[in-house]
Amino acid sequence: MLFATPLAIAPYAIPHLYSISRGDLAVLAPYIDEWIEGKLPPQNLPAEYEDIRPKVLLAFKQRLRAEGRWPSPGA
Repeated sequence: MLFATPLAIAPYAIPHLYSISRGDLAVLAPYIDEWIEGKLPPQNLPAEYEDIRPKVLLAFKQRLRAEGRWPSPGA
């Protein structure tokens, strides 16, 4: 028998599971930019499926920029 847990119902309810440190973001930011620009390998999906990662990463970057949390170049 399966039971629903609070995490299964609302995983977004635990914010620390979805946060990233400034240091980690500074390391990942150049790769995120490359992915947004289409410079990294595509996802291994059949042709009929769209790779949504660049759109998701762009939205992530825009949200962090709006919050003043996106690292500046060279930081």
